[in-house]
Amino acid sequence: MWIFKPFIISALTCMLMMAPVNASVSTGTIKDNNLNMSYPIVYIDNNLKAQDKINSDIANSVYKFKGEYSRGEFYRGKYAYKVKYEDDKFISIMFIEMRYMYGAAHTWDSNYCNTYDKTTGEKLSLPYFVRIASNDLDLILSLPVYDENNKLIPYNQTNINEYRKSSHARISENFYLLGNGEIALSYPPYALAPYSFGFTHFVIKADMIDYLNRKNP
Repeated sequence: MWIFKPFIISALTCMLMMAPVNASVSTGTIKDNNLNMSYPIVYIDNNLKAQDKINSDIANSVYKFKGEYSRGEFYRGKYAYKVKYEDDKFISIMFIEMRYMYGAAHTWDSNYCNTYDKTTGEKLSLPYFVRIASNDLDLILSLPVYDENNKLIPYNQTNINEYRKSSHARISENFYLLGNGEIALSYPPYALAPYSFGFTHFVIKADMIDYLNRKNP
């Protein structure tokens, strides 16, 4: 019988990746015939309450993906993560979910990015850092587009024009911190560029964040 106890015993068997300040992130794993999951376990020095709050939130997402697999909602699955940023107060983690439906040309890839306050364990939403209104859509869509390796995608290779005209054009609230006062707004494959570019993002620089926060009090 499969038992999920990552926050009790996984630290004994996983590889430790030390964060630069007062936290560390280790990797727990779950594997099955058609399932490969790697998820983060966050440790915060001298702050068990915040640590448990962050890990409980992560565990909910891990349980959800594993449950979908167990119910046969997809044929093969992969779950992974990347620590995108960390400083003394915040940690931003991207979670990557890849679902393969039998007979499909490729996996269906999605991500969600969580930024946590390491002092409280709270998961923070985009308006905590920058307030973007719906009428700022054209401004955001005018920014350069970057691929998942942070390389600039030439404008003529993006889907921006088609996306701008589509009924589902939106300002993503899926974000992560970049440092230097910058924020990345993440989009799924196909939204801003062809599938081959993977996850894409806009970069909102510190001066634009200042402007948007003044514009949208």
